[in-house]
Amino acid sequence: MQYNQVPAGVDMGRNIWQSDYPVAMIKAVKAIVHQNATVKEAHEMFNALKGTKKPVKPVIRSNQKS
Repeated sequence: MQYNQVPAGVDMGRNIWQSDYPVAMIKAVKAIVHQNATVKEAHEMFNALKGTKKPVKPVIRSNQKS
């Protein structure tokens, strides 16, 4: 079986959303998808962006009431 269609989207998951630097990660992915950046360029962008802000740490809330 041969597929002649070009993919039209990006499958993103926990490697982005659980990253210490999700904004830098998604901007690097965006550069690849929408600006035709190379993986090397996107990696350099990610490294530059992650150094500008503190990492986002998830907030864990308990559902228990005291």
